[in-house]
Amino acid sequence: ESSPETIATTHGSSETSVATADELPARIDVLVLNCGLWDIRRFPGKTSCFVALDVYEANLGKVLELSRQAVIETGKVLWVTTTPVDDATHNGIQQCFGRFEADNRDFAAAAARACGENGVDILDLHGFTAALGGSQELFRDHVHFHRNVCDAQGVFLGKAIRGRLEGRSGMRALRSCSAALQRSLATVAMSAA
Repeated sequence: ESSPETIATTHGSSETSVATADELPARIDVLVLNCGLWDIRRFPGKTSCFVALDVYEANLGKVLELSRQAVIETGKVLWVTTTPVDDATHNGIQQCFGRFEADNRDFAAAAARACGENGVDILDLHGFTAALGGSQELFRDHVHFHRNVCDAQGVFLGKAIRGRLEGRSGMRALRSCSAALQRSLATVAMSAA
């Protein structure tokens, strides 16, 4: 039994994710997805988000459908909710565009609908992260988290992913790479914007 390969990447908005979904590797055991922070950006002089809510939901439907086709029969597609946005912190530091938690909630509801329609489990990273503390405890800048928060997020996601895969073939290999997976997820959480 071969060990699963861990690939960690960020692609930007849901539109970019749709464009790159057909470039997925031939064999995928577990595919963990998220997009949203890039989609909810609001640029000065614009009245809507970078990607309209209905377009976002349609994009996710396409991405999730392609993803489900790409995973092996015993594989799993998992959706991770977008992390919290603190309006005052984000928009006080980031001047090029705004982000708002109200948009984040609307896009999360759209993602939940798309996941429900495609039979994709949701890992609630938003709720987990929000429970860790207030803005000062969480954020090292407008959207990136302090190292201890990233580490906690990595452990949470690693355990949540393992929990969704218990009893499936390949679990032995997943257990052996779980520490690397958690480090990889923490690194992605630190670097994603």
